[in-house]
Amino acid sequence: MNTQNRINKKTISVILLFFITLFGWMIWQFHFNYMISGSDTFFHTQRVYEIRQAFLNGNLPGWLNFDTFFSAGQAVNGMYPDFTLWPFIFVTDMLSPIHQIIAVKVLIAALTFIVTFLSLNKRYNSFNSSMAALIFTYSGAVLRDITTEFQPGTAIVLAFIFPILFTFKDIIEDNKLNYTLAIKLGLLMTIVINSHLLSAIALSMIAGVFLIVKSIKDKNIKPWINLIIAGIITVILCIPIIYRIITISKTGLLAPFGKGNIIADPITMLFTNSKWNARVAFSTLSMIILLIVFVGFDKKKIKKLMPYILIEALLLVLSTDMTPWAIFNHVPVINNFQESSWRFALFLSVIPIILLLENFKEHVSQYILILLSVLSLSAATQVTTNYIYNHGKGLATVTATYDKSVGLNEDVKLTSSGINSETIQRTLIPDYAPQQTAIEPNSNGQALSFDIQNKLKKHWATQGNHEIPLTKTAATNNSVSYRGEHLESGNLELPIFGYSSLNYNVTVNGKNVKWTTDNKGFLTINNDHNLKTANISIISTYPHLYPYMIWVSFVLVIALIGYLGYQKFHI
Repeated sequence: MNTQNRINKKTISVILLFFITLFGWMIWQFHFNYMISGSDTFFHTQRVYEIRQAFLNGNLPGWLNFDTFFSAGQAVNGMYPDFTLWPFIFVTDMLSPIHQIIAVKVLIAALTFIVTFLSLNKRYNSFNSSMAALIFTYSGAVLRDITTEFQPGTAIVLAFIFPILFTFKDIIEDNKLNYTLAIKLGLLMTIVINSHLLSAIALSMIAGVFLIVKSIKDKNIKPWINLIIAGIITVILCIPIIYRIITISKTGLLAPFGKGNIIADPITMLFTNSKWNARVAFSTLSMIILLIVFVGFDKKKIKKLMPYILIEALLLVLSTDMTPWAIFNHVPVINNFQESSWRFALFLSVIPIILLLENFKEHVSQYILILLSVLSLSAATQVTTNYIYNHGKGLATVTATYDKSVGLNEDVKLTSSGINSETIQRTLIPDYAPQQTAIEPNSNGQALSFDIQNKLKKHWATQGNHEIPLTKTAATNNSVSYRGEHLESGNLELPIFGYSSLNYNVTVNGKNVKWTTDNKGFLTINNDHNLKTANISIISTYPHLYPYMIWVSFVLVIALIGYLGYQKFHI
């Protein structure tokens, strides 16, 4: 490591400043005993809650959500990547549920700072790298994840975005076979896929454009081979989640909302929607940096800067309607993008930081970064306090006893006891439900039919045309129990989504009964006799192979990390 990259006292002061402010924010948030929540925050807090309960009970997280999402046995946790989230939840399980979410946010932010700093420190001055890591973490989509909307999947992707960018760039520009780079990229993309699948597709699309152009220009296929090797490594390491998704999908699932209708905003929206913690537009910090770089642009460095300028330009094009997204509406996987800005604009704040470090001399960058660091700390504080005090003013507090309906676009103060509240309409969603499940007409696939919503909210079983109210008596991470009164003999449709490709153990008054999935997408049992009282229990467990796949994947990851360490340090 060059002398300029060594961590000195000034660098340590920035690192300490970051962690003191981040820890201070966490303690401040803890004392409220609630978290302002809305939109997708409800979705992700309930995912975390299911994983939390599994670990507390000494189990691996299940594939179906019985303790959340109205106890409907929905395959949210099974279909959504979550392996990279597990460590954060495991180490914070001693906290109350709402404090755990806050702590997870803080740990991801800390990881973002550390990984960004280490990645930049390999290439730039140590002091500058630490300040660049600080302003990146305290702005844009990263800051939004900390303070506003909880999106742990994309937050973890952003934590590793700088090494991902540099590794892709190194592979594309490499003119020889490089197994070390291939392994490194394979590990990084494993992190991405196990965090947020569509981000992996988006990053691959960006890299693919430059790979094709570079290959044609240089008439060299070695980068392709390196990327194929990286892809094979990624697939092998991701076998547990691939197996999980394929197994659940065999049932046939509803299409995600907006599938086949990708929405894209005009380019002007990237600027007019700019704010300090923007996620689907330029952050204010990014625009300031780009303006500074434009004013002080060093033409002598154009060759070095051009790749990064082209990446930012491509991100800008892919984030907007400048890309003819209609041609991708029938392309598998990509047609699930829903809105292009959700997939690409969150990366817009990465390149400006690199352009700043590359364009100016070290001492000039240092002065600029000091000013931007002060500005970032001030702006992040303002964003947070405004959200807590101004936005939070007058919001309802959701606890276990809260009985008013929380609307789809309503924000509330969410407490630990209210995390899995069945008043939150935002979690009454069709995501990953069986394909036979009825959708509300003209909802673009975003809402279950009114009848299905009533069935799940009121826990109605159905016999013929009769709706029978059930009382939920217990719910765990892999089971739910109900009590029903005066049940007649015959088929009984439960308020539980049925996945024909999964295994269930259903009992009535302690006796096993046969089950099937009906043409409405629900689990159905046959009741042989009229029952005055029926205690119904539904248990679903993952296949026996699944834990072994996780262990094999984990051992391979450790082995590959060890190999990279050996290659680097020649231990």
